[in-house]
Amino acid sequence: MKLRSSSIFLTVGMMSLTNLAIADTVESQKDAKGFIEDSHLEVISRTMYMSSNPRHGGYYSLGGTAKREKDTGQAENSGTSLIGLYSSGYTQGTVGFGVDAIAMQALSFDNGRGHSGDDNNNMFSSDGRSGRSQNYISKLAPSLKLRVSKTELKYGQMMVDTPVFATQGIDDKLLPQDATGFFLSSKEVDKLTVNAGYFTALREQEFSHNDSVTQDSDFSPNGETLRRAIFAGLEYQFTDNLSGQVYASRNKDFWRKYYTNLNYTYNINTDNSVNFDFNWYNTKSIGKGYADVIRSNGDNRRINSNLWSLAAAYTYKVHTFTLAYQRNSGRGGLGGYSYLYDVDGGGAIAVANSVQYSDFKSENQRSWQLGYNLDFSDYGVPGLNFGILYVKGTDAVNANQNNRHNGKAWERDIDISYTIQEGKAKDLSLALKYATYRSNFDGSNDYSVNGRHNAHGRNNVDEVRVILQYPWSIL
Repeated sequence: MKLRSSSIFLTVGMMSLTNLAIADTVESQKDAKGFIEDSHLEVISRTMYMSSNPRHGGYYSLGGTAKREKDTGQAENSGTSLIGLYSSGYTQGTVGFGVDAIAMQALSFDNGRGHSGDDNNNMFSSDGRSGRSQNYISKLAPSLKLRVSKTELKYGQMMVDTPVFATQGIDDKLLPQDATGFFLSSKEVDKLTVNAGYFTALREQEFSHNDSVTQDSDFSPNGETLRRAIFAGLEYQFTDNLSGQVYASRNKDFWRKYYTNLNYTYNINTDNSVNFDFNWYNTKSIGKGYADVIRSNGDNRRINSNLWSLAAAYTYKVHTFTLAYQRNSGRGGLGGYSYLYDVDGGGAIAVANSVQYSDFKSENQRSWQLGYNLDFSDYGVPGLNFGILYVKGTDAVNANQNNRHNGKAWERDIDISYTIQEGKAKDLSLALKYATYRSNFDGSNDYSVNGRHNAHGRNNVDEVRVILQYPWSIL
């Protein structure tokens, strides 16, 4: 399963739901079995508790209101959701037609004002006045599709999973993002996948209406959201152990991006292997530059940045040890970031140190990661997994000290998950995620923008997520 983060620190056994739309298993139209005959329906039940506790003076502005004494302290959310994933087969013939649909419903267990955080922290949107979360979310994402040979074209509302435009999955909330537009995927050439897309709207995880990402975004101070995003990319499997990707994208009046990935696994023997993963983004402002830093004299600071990472993961049987380095350079934009992506979708970042709380992508920031993951299958408990990682960032531009390069941050993540392997409850999973984040940044300049975090002075946070999930196949 492909996750946006390149970190080896994964919730093994938990369904990520990154994408129903982009078919990594695009088949040939000549094998079409029929619209009904090859239909699939799956339902995912997901129950989640999330707690974010700001430390050392951080606070939550409840429902977007101004700070008050009772706004300080811990923000908590809990709720449950059902996600129905339907994918029809294709009609037979030279050109096949079909439909996909995602039906989503979420119910809040506690919408009281006392524990409500900002919209980016909530699993449910706030009403903006009382600060209370909404009681429920209900939405539908339908799309049409056609296939010729090994090329598939889709139009409608869908989940998308590419390095330069990707909707946020359900790793951090109850429901996924979805985007409105066209997506093309082709596998006409052996070992080569060609992807291209044109999207005009994003729907955030906790909202029911399109183009809601601006309410959850770094760019809301400029009052702008996604207008038009175009991208294309190639993914090639050189050998069984070596693969590569190149992508280019343009997001109208925000930026253009280039992305490159190389992934290589060296198998020492049957028990030992080493994986190397390299990722690089180049970003430059285009058009009106809505993500540029706004200056009073009108001479805005244009984005021109590079973000890259290199991760090495050594695996011995059920043990995986990871060492990663990540580097940002060049001029950043809003929030002091070298790399921005909210209007490209909340999952459009594929670097090693994009972890549970932070992406470690502030301007000029360098960061190291040390991680360990254990699969307990060799110890008689298949389905049980444990992971721990530590990321340390240095040299970031610090707005608190006249933009000196002395910004420091660190994050420690602990992840435990268990998935039942057999019986009537097979695939039922429970996960506990605990993140500790500390930095000397001002909180308004140091938070992740992928639908997860946005608060005032919240540069020191303890975050807990407990997730119970069960998928079952109906068709």
